[in-house]
Amino acid sequence: MTFDASTAFLFSLLRSKVGVYRSIPHIMVDVGMPAASETLKNIPSSLIFGMLKQTFNQKSVSHIIFHSSCQRFFYRDALGFSEDKLTHVPFGVETDYFKPESVESEGYIFAAGEFRDFDTLLSVYERWHSKLPKLRIRSGLPTPKHLPPKVKWLPRASISTFKTETLKSRFVIVPLHYAIRSAGVATFLQSMALGKAVLTSRVPSIEGYVSNGKTALYYEPYDQNDLFKKIALLLKDDNFVDELGKNARAEVEARFTVENMGMQLWNCVSNVL
Repeated sequence: MTFDASTAFLFSLLRSKVGVYRSIPHIMVDVGMPAASETLKNIPSSLIFGMLKQTFNQKSVSHIIFHSSCQRFFYRDALGFSEDKLTHVPFGVETDYFKPESVESEGYIFAAGEFRDFDTLLSVYERWHSKLPKLRIRSGLPTPKHLPPKVKWLPRASISTFKTETLKSRFVIVPLHYAIRSAGVATFLQSMALGKAVLTSRVPSIEGYVSNGKTALYYEPYDQNDLFKKIALLLKDDNFVDELGKNARAEVEARFTVENMGMQLWNCVSNVL
């Protein structure tokens, strides 16, 4: 079993081209292969997908597991995998660790992660900072040369720090790029499990995870005006924020626990074996 295409590349190549280890089932849990053309922007998408199909095919990979349902069509249509070789397993979080706690809010908005559209979020603060509370960002990305007023950019930290800062926030923003890859799922599910209201962009990767206006709130990706509008909505309605947080926690407990994920992974692997 391998995790993500970069880890599976050599093993898949050996199975596909040389026939080595072909008797051993190869199950790959993939996160970002469909977004390869976005990473390698100087190479035509058709060439990239052709290269991927040469390496990742039904001779080299026995089964693909993915966390975002939007990725299914890529494996089926671009790589030629049949439906019986594909399984969508929703991501799960440890609800015993990520759980609501009674802490004093510090009133800031919190955002974290690497594959994020921080440009739109920072632009909102550039235009409307006088109407917004402080923004705290944790990321492994380089600190921007210019930060708008009220924005604090901090380096990536431990998961315990993420948990503490999330709990102390007013609510969480997960500003995702529009891409066919499983990105940001862990961050917003962990935030939801902590009982926080989450504002996230309406993108394919989170389809099926969020009930808009009930367990989290959407804004249109790359739309500064809509992002500001949704932030303002949350700032003026504490009852709505509390309701979103409670519903979010209940949704995670019901559908997105690490136990549920583990059981589905085990069932899939058992069937393949």
